[in-house]
Parts: sequence; structure tokens; C-alpha cells
Amino acid sequence: QELDAQSTPVRTTPVRTLRASEHTDETIAVPSSVFVRSAFYGDSERKQGADVTQKVKALLDGGTALRATNNLFGDPLPGLRKVLFVDVGLAWLSSKQELERGMLLDTISTADEFELSFDIEPTGKRDGWSNILHFTEGENISKEGDRIPGIWFHGKSTRLHVRMDRTGGKNDGCDPGEELPMGTKTNVRLLVQGQEFKVFFGDRQVGCNSNFGAKLPARPNVKVFASDPWHEPAAASVGNVCYFPLGPSAPSPSLPAVPLPMPPATCSSPRWDEDSGSVAARLIEAMNLSGKGLSSREIADCAQILATREACRYRTCTEKNCRYRHGEDDILFDAEKGAPRSCPHSFASAALQPIQSPLLAWWLLGDAFERLEPQAFRVTCSRQIAALEHFSTRQGARIVAKGLPAPDELQSFALKRVQEIWGDVIDRSSCQEYLDRSSEKIVSKITGSEYSAPSLRPVKAWDGPQGTVDIARI
Repeated sequence: QELDAQSTPVRTTPVRTLRASEHTDETIAVPSSVFVRSAFYGDSERKQGADVTQKVKALLDGGTALRATNNLFGDPLPGLRKVLFVDVGLAWLSSKQELERGMLLDTISTADEFELSFDIEPTGKRDGWSNILHFTEGENISKEGDRIPGIWFHGKSTRLHVRMDRTGGKNDGCDPGEELPMGTKTNVRLLVQGQEFKVFFGDRQVGCNSNFGAKLPARPNVKVFASDPWHEPAAASVGNVCYFPLGPSAPSPSLPAVPLPMPPATCSSPRWDEDSGSVAARLIEAMNLSGKGLSSREIADCAQILATREACRYRTCTEKNCRYRHGEDDILFDAEKGAPRSCPHSFASAALQPIQSPLLAWWLLGDAFERLEPQAFRVTCSRQIAALEHFSTRQGARIVAKGLPAPDELQSFALKRVQEIWGDVIDRSSCQEYLDRSSEKIVSKITGSEYSAPSLRPVKAWDGPQGTVDIARI
């Protein structure tokens, strides 16, 4: 009840790095509720340039707008377009304040890796545990997530008791061996990163726990107390409390469920002849690109492959196995019967599960059969089978949507964004989407050299659950 009475809106940990590019009108606004941890002015990959942390802080103190310009930061890389990076975190108690029992500073979303720092000046000692700061999902010590972290003084001492939950280790932590000096301000810094949980006094490391390989994931709705409702407040003044996320800033919000198109249980029975049913079954088999059973994702992918084929050069083509496109009637099923390709859920495991329905072929192709004459339907099926079989045998990058003739939501966004950044530089005839690649290395038929085609394989940037990006579309 005490916690509910003091509830506040959740403050999501802010974007960790704010950016502005040179030769643009971009400015960086740093809210008063955050602090600047570091700043850099240099190349876009942040490898060459200059540390401008103190300069940025001075400009902010003087009320100067932050822009990426040599007039403010000099020119560390002449001739190169530069970017200003400003790393920020959450901040509380800009001036020192005596601790009060149950004083709620904020409700935030946390990160699995972070740095927490604060200034503290002890003014006395308590008989038992006395709390300084406590980040909790709601209770004192009932479960993992109740101390992320929590900091106390030992009884009759100014020695810190620093607790930090981890997966499989509630109330783990690291207690420095020395006391804080009475009446003197000390900057205390906690660091959770990699395998370790470290404690620093100033720049001096005073404790380390190396059991933090299995860190707690980021949590929403975490309350920040100075001090908590369950203990006496420490006899001390605290100020400049700063929380800086080093890993993911918050749990990914759950994606809204998007129902995948599926054959209805009451789908009518097939009304095609035996030959038409046989060729329809062969087309369903050809659409099964994975060989694991036709999935909702594969229906969408095949729709794109077939819809973006090159047109046949012969106006009156009679070849039954011609793999090229033959007018508008050469579309046998609606792309909307597959997983929507602009939706994240379409690239999750559910969209890759084989569709288990004896009426799948009729649900997918029945409308086309009734629209076309049986013979025309069978010819069109055979041509699409030839197109899909050819696609499966192609070496290197397997291109679809060459020229992006009818851009969907994501393709349109990519075109628009490139134009916003670089202007009118797009050659649409050279634009395309890669659906897949046949293997990791391909020998070019033109040059005879090896090359790697674009890949849908995951790209790993750093260790941790969110350090790997799954590529869905190229």
C-alpha cells in the first residue's frame, strides 16, 4: 500500500546516445532530467575524432545549443563530415540531500548492464542496516528483481553493503572492505558489465564479483528509492545520482499479435478435376522452399518471387514450362494469404510452421481455378513451378523485386529515407531486394573470383541476448 500510494509514471531509460551531423540543422537537446556522461566529435563510426565531454558540459551550462560544427569543437578531421555524439543517462538529486525513509525518486525501466554513480557524505552511524539507495520491482528481498541494486551501510559503520540480484543469485553483491570517511564526500560508482559487478570509490576499484555472466534482463516499472520504506535511512547526504545504461535500455515491448492467414476449418471441398488437382499439389510442393512443409512466410515469399518475374518476351508464348511472367492472369493466389512481409511477427517462428490442412491447395488456388479454364490453370501452375524451381537453383544472391516496381511499406520507407539523406541519387532500375542466397561463398561467372552475397543470417555486434540482429529482409 505504501508503494502504491507513491506511484509515479514510468520513465523509460532514454536513448543512450544522441547524435547530430555536421552541415545540417540538427541540434541536440539534453533534458534537465538526464546527465551527460561523455561526448565525442568525429567520424560516423566514432573511431577518429576528439573527446568533447567537458566542452559539451560547459556549453550546456552556458545555455548554448549543441550542434555538430567546427565553430564549437574545432576540426579534428579536416575534409570529413563529422558527427557529434552525446551519451546521456538518468539523473536525480542535482544537489546533495539528506536521505529520507520511503523517498521515491522515480519509476524507470532498467538495463541489464549499467553504471550507477552517486556522491555520498556520511554524517553518522545507525545500529542496524540503514539504506542509501534501492532499485526494486516492488519489494525488499522477496524475489529476483527486488535489489537491482540496493545499497546500505552496515550496522554501526559506514562500510557499504552493496547487493545486486542476478539470474539464479538473489541478493548477490560485493561489499568493499573499507569504510567511507565521515563528513567527507566520496563518489561511489557501481558497474555491471560482462561477467563482473564492480564497485569503485572515485577511480579506485574497491570490490569485484565475477559471477555476473547470467545477469537479470532489463526490467520495466522499477522504483528508485533514497532511501527505501523497509529500513532506517542512512545518516548521510546524497547527490548527483546518475544511472547510465550500457546494455539494452529496456525490455522490448511485446509486439501486437497479428493473426496469420490460415485455411478456415469450413473451407469448401476442392472442385477441380484430377489433373488440375495434381498440378496444384506440385505447385504447393515447389512453393515449399524450406522442404519442411509450406508455411505462411513461404506463401508471402513465393508471391513476391512470382509477382516480380521478368515478363516473357513473346506476346503469344505457348511454352507450358516458361518461367517468365505472362500478364496479369499469371497470378494464381493473393499475397495476402501469406504472412504480411512488413510485420515483425511474420519473421517469428509461428510464421515458419508448416500449415497443416488437407484443404491448403484449394484455399490457396481454388479461386484461380474457377476464374480460369482448367487447361489455362494447369499451364499457369506449370509455369509457376518452373519459375520457383529455377529460383531455387540460382547461385549467389537470389533477387526479387528488381527495380522495386510496386514498393511495399518497407521498400517505400527505404527509398524515402535514402532520398532524405542523400537527395535524388536513386537509380530505380538498379534497386532490388534479395530474398535469400544459395551459399556463403559464390564464384562469379563473370570474373571467376569468390564473393559473398547478402545474407539473412544473424549479425552479431556484441555478447548478450540483444547483441545479435536477425536480418529479415535485404
